[in-house]
Amino acid sequence: MDCQKQRRFVRGDPKIMAVAIWAQIYGLAQLIAEGMLGRDLTKRKVKELACIVERMLVTGLMQRDDEEIAGEPS
Repeated sequence: MDCQKQRRFVRGDPKIMAVAIWAQIYGLAQLIAEGMLGRDLTKRKVKELACIVERMLVTGLMQRDDEEIAGEPS
């Protein structure tokens, strides 16, 4: 909510945003745990992948001029 108040993230229901974040991180963890991304992933590759996913997630939440509201139909 602080990022929303500071107008760094889009407006919307923080609970819905939290579920979206949780789902993305949990999904990545499941893909790694189940070997869906290959069984030969090193810790370094996992960390790199996690950083990329995190960056994409945060970029998606950042406010833009054409701000859409999370959890509300457009």
